[in-house]
Amino acid sequence: MVTEDEIHQVFELLSTAYPAYRPTNPDALLELYLRHLESRSLAALLYAAHTHIQQSNYFPSIAEVIKLAEGYVPPQPQGPDLRARAVQLEDAAFEGDLDPAEWEALAVEFEAAGRVSGAYDIRRKAQVYAALLA
Repeated sequence: MVTEDEIHQVFELLSTAYPAYRPTNPDALLELYLRHLESRSLAALLYAAHTHIQQSNYFPSIAEVIKLAEGYVPPQPQGPDLRARAVQLEDAAFEGDLDPAEWEALAVEFEAAGRVSGAYDIRRKAQVYAALLA
C-alpha cells in the first residue's frame, strides 16, 4: 500500500529525529523497512513514527513501528472542516497562542485524508508562527 518513496520519507523522518543512529548498511535497513511495512498506509506509518519519536530516545525497530502503526485509527476525513480548523489555529497563533501538538495532529489528519500538500502547509505555517512568537 505504501510506496518506496513514502517509506523513504518515514525513514528520513526517523533518521532526522535520531541523528546519532548510524546503521552500518542504511540501504539494507531501508529495504527491510520497505519489505515489512509495505502493507501499511503512509498515515499509519507517520503516526507510528511521530508517536515513537515522542516516546523513545532510540531509533525504532521494525516491530516497534508495526505495533504502533497497528494502533492507528484513521480519523474520518472532514474535507472543508480540516481547512476551517487550520484557520482557527492561525487565528489563535495571531493572538499568541500556539500549540505545536495541535498543529501536528491536524497535519496528520490532512495526510490521512490524502491531502499531503495541506499537511505540508500546516507544518510549514506552524514553524513560521513558532519563529515569530519566539
